[in-house]
Amino acid sequence: MTEHSPGSDSEQIVERSDSDTEVEISPRPTARQNWLKSRVDRWRQSGLITDEQSQAILDFESVGTPRFRLGIRFNRLIVVLSTLGAVLIASGIISFVAANWQGMPAMAKLFLLIVGQTAAYWIGYQLQFVRGYPRVGEAIMFTGAVWFGANVFLVAQSYHLGTDNPDLMILWFLGVLPLAYLARSTSITVMAVGIFTVGVSWKAATWVDGPESAFLVMGSLFLTAALLYSIGMLHLRRANLKLHAGPYLISGALLAIGLAYVLTFNEVFEDTRSLTILVFQTLSGSYLALAGILSAVTVAALVVAVRNSENNAVNPVGRYAEPGVVAFVIAFGWFTATLPFNSIALYVTAF
Repeated sequence: MTEHSPGSDSEQIVERSDSDTEVEISPRPTARQNWLKSRVDRWRQSGLITDEQSQAILDFESVGTPRFRLGIRFNRLIVVLSTLGAVLIASGIISFVAANWQGMPAMAKLFLLIVGQTAAYWIGYQLQFVRGYPRVGEAIMFTGAVWFGANVFLVAQSYHLGTDNPDLMILWFLGVLPLAYLARSTSITVMAVGIFTVGVSWKAATWVDGPESAFLVMGSLFLTAALLYSIGMLHLRRANLKLHAGPYLISGALLAIGLAYVLTFNEVFEDTRSLTILVFQTLSGSYLALAGILSAVTVAALVVAVRNSENNAVNPVGRYAEPGVVAFVIAFGWFTATLPFNSIALYVTAF
């Protein structure tokens, strides 16, 4: 018979309990990680990467602990609450200033505009880049961007300029867009692109004084949508600009789809039928210049995006299909501006 000491039994029990504990706490790989492991194994077998590199990739993409996942959710909660708080604070400041603007002395107005704007940007910079609170600092920067827009409208009101002017939206956009890149803020990019889209659409609406000009406006907005989307494609193919791509892509796509949807309504063509517009419209020189600039910039952005996709080894379908759709939107914009048929059939087909 084999003798077993009590110590050896206890050691076996401890070893078994340790192994059971390891099995219980070991995280289960996700479908994405299984797919990544198969791809990494293929790369290693093809000689693209070494064994050490493949192991480093798998270690980097390993399953996180529940505590780590909880930290990610908590960070997202901080982003949402900080942005919501920034919007509420900015709305309160704008409401307070607008309610008391007329009764303020001129020096107080100037002090409030300059100091408030500078303080918002300085506090946001300190929190985001110096103190190590990037989410809160980004929210303060967002508040400063909203403050800048309020300053634009308040200054226009002080000089007795009309505040129902779309040019003020363009000025707001020009003042906010550089901040989005300096602060590397997606939320400010969303606001800037949204302001630009609303401002351009508002400006185009002021040109409408008849059925002919309505089609000219829609054509220019199609070109604007193509420009926004092409800029988003260009951002998407640059690693340091990729976080800003989403707002451009979404705004351009929604604007083009919305315009195409409007053209599917039969009521849009009622005035056109009465005027029997069946020939090419005569475009003014200013419109040709504006449309030409928009088209040229869009085509240039598409060319750069396609070249970058070639360097990144993107498949041919993904490389040329998306630019082809954008090129179609450009052509459709010119077509809408120059030759509005009195039938919705072609526009429904394009949509």
